[in-house]
Amino acid sequence: MKTINYYNHAIAYDVQGQGTPLVFLHGFGENRQMWVDFTPYFEGYKVITIDFPGSGDSAAMEGSIARMAKIVNGVLMAENIEKCVMIGHSMGGYVTLAFAKLYEQKLFGYCLFHSQPNADTVEKKEVRNRGIEFIKKYGNALFFKGLMPKLFAPKFLSGNMHTVDKLIYYGSQMQPKAVIHQLQAMRDRPDNQAVLKNAKVPVCFIIGKLDVAVPAENSLNQTFLPKMSAIHILPKVGHMGMFEAPKKMVNILRNFTEFVINL
Repeated sequence: MKTINYYNHAIAYDVQGQGTPLVFLHGFGENRQMWVDFTPYFEGYKVITIDFPGSGDSAAMEGSIARMAKIVNGVLMAENIEKCVMIGHSMGGYVTLAFAKLYEQKLFGYCLFHSQPNADTVEKKEVRNRGIEFIKKYGNALFFKGLMPKLFAPKFLSGNMHTVDKLIYYGSQMQPKAVIHQLQAMRDRPDNQAVLKNAKVPVCFIIGKLDVAVPAENSLNQTFLPKMSAIHILPKVGHMGMFEAPKKMVNILRNFTEFVINL
C-alpha cells in the first residue's frame, strides 16, 4: 500500500506491475480491494487501484466527484504517470468523467464500467436523501445488506452470496459520515454528457442488460455521444461485471487498452 497526502488526508492506493498504466476506480461503498481477484489478469500493465476518501484505507473527507478526480490526479502525479487508461465502475465512472473534463490530455482512453454521464433526476436525488437518513438512523451494515444483493443478476446471486457478503462487509466498515459524503457527492454531481460529446479519446461502454442501478436503456442513450466508442452489452450481467463475467471483462478491457495505446 502507498499513500499520498491530500489536504492533510491520507489517500491509499496500490501499484502493481510495469507497462501502460491502467487506473481502476471503484464504486460507491466499495474500495480498492474489490479489484484484487480481477487485476492479476492484466499482467504486462502497470495497475493502479485507489481508495476514494472514506473507503478502504483512505481518510474520510467531504467533497465532490470533481474533488475525487483531483485526488486521482494527485496519485498519478505522485507516480510520475503522464498518460493512462482509466476504468471507472459506477461512482468511479462519474469520477472518470470528471477526470476527463479536467485532464483529458492524461488519458489514452477511458471506460464507463456500468456507469453513465447524466446528473441525478429529482427522483434519484430523493433516493439518495432517503439513504442518508437511513444511515443516520440505522447505520451502514443494514444499508449495504439491503443494497448489495440488488446489484447482481439473480442467477449469479443464487450461487455467489460469498461475493455479496464481502461487498457488504466493505461497506459496513466505512464510517457512516464517509458513506453519507459519497451519497452527497453523487447526488450533487453535474451532468457530464458534454464531456462524452467533446471527447477526443475513445470511450468504452460496458453495459449490463440486467443492471438495475444503471439500467441498460439509459446506458445505451449515451453511447452515440463520443466520436469513437466501443460498446459492449452483456445479456446475463447486472451491475457487477468484474464478478459476474470476469473473463469477458478482462478481454474487453485488454482489447480496448491495446487499441487506444496504438492509435
